[in-house]
Amino acid sequence: MRSSERRAAGPAMAAGVIALLLGLALPLAARAQACAAAGDALRLDWSETGWTAGSKGGTYTAGRTGASGDGTGEAVTVTLSGATNRFEKGYPAVSSEFTGGRGSGHESLALQVDFGSNQQSVTVRLDFASPVDGLSFEILDVDYLPYQRVQRGFRDGVTVTGVTEDGGTALPALRSPYFPAGQTTSDRATVYFGAPLAANQVVGYGGDAAPGTDEGNVTVRFGQPVTSVRIEYTNGLYAPSPNPQRQAIALSDIEFCAVRPANLEATKTQAVISETPQACGDFDAPAPGGAELTIPGACIEYRIRVTNTGTRPADDVSLADELDGSLVFRAARILGFEADGPGFGLTTPVSGQDCAGGGCRVSLADAALPAGATGEVVIRATVR
Repeated sequence: MRSSERRAAGPAMAAGVIALLLGLALPLAARAQACAAAGDALRLDWSETGWTAGSKGGTYTAGRTGASGDGTGEAVTVTLSGATNRFEKGYPAVSSEFTGGRGSGHESLALQVDFGSNQQSVTVRLDFASPVDGLSFEILDVDYLPYQRVQRGFRDGVTVTGVTEDGGTALPALRSPYFPAGQTTSDRATVYFGAPLAANQVVGYGGDAAPGTDEGNVTVRFGQPVTSVRIEYTNGLYAPSPNPQRQAIALSDIEFCAVRPANLEATKTQAVISETPQACGDFDAPAPGGAELTIPGACIEYRIRVTNTGTRPADDVSLADELDGSLVFRAARILGFEADGPGFGLTTPVSGQDCAGGGCRVSLADAALPAGATGEVVIRATVR
């Protein structure tokens, strides 16, 4: 926090289609959680991007930080709204004024304001070009200054909210370096979490943090992918006075993982499980074994296998297989896939349908496949 007056201590999808025709397997593109590889880690580094002092936003590039991170960076659009006319001259600004205890020379995006009332606030919005995972950053210098005769005081209040790809709300985990999750405050920190605050809110408490310390640090971490984040800064959360004096927080560098396409792979195999048609449509019946010849009446089993090699679930997965005209459809089932919508399941011909005239199509729709999982569609048919 910053003031010219004396300070005193105080009380956060994947979709695709697979087409398979008798052994033809096409890869499925999907979205997967990144940062499994070092080259997928990105950082919006204020020292590198800079900031035109006093400007109200812009689009900046987060660079890749890993050893293999020489690829293209990711665009991050930063927009400020609300009572932006209450910013002190020259703010927002990238400077080493608030280091969060990292030592001299560490730069952050400083936000110094002089709110005219407790109804005013400013919001920093981060918009990402595509969903990002593992988003984390720190809010620095969250603290409190009580009202006294010689000072109007303030109480920093911050609310952080994320938006998911489908428009839902994502709430981050907020932490202090001085107390574990579940604890509300510490005599070494100048922040407070917990009731009556919402889970995504923090306020200054107990004193005024020196700009170069980590007493007012708040770590923000999202546990799910987000497309944007809003950081609302106010004096309106349990303010010590109706007209606060100058106050400030700062944003550290912003780190996240690129969400990149998964590599869902599909294969199809076939095996003769019986040289006779008896019980071909009964998956519970034991296979007789020893079958080798694809003779008329033989029971053939096709297995279409899809593996999600990514680190995020694949959603809205569908596949289809058209049986050869020399076959008679008997049965089909699915294994390993999960429902992703009301249309989840198999569409099949009627058991016993002769495929000579075409129309023997087996299809799966509205399926989901967890990261690292394998799903199968098993089809049985007899040779005409």
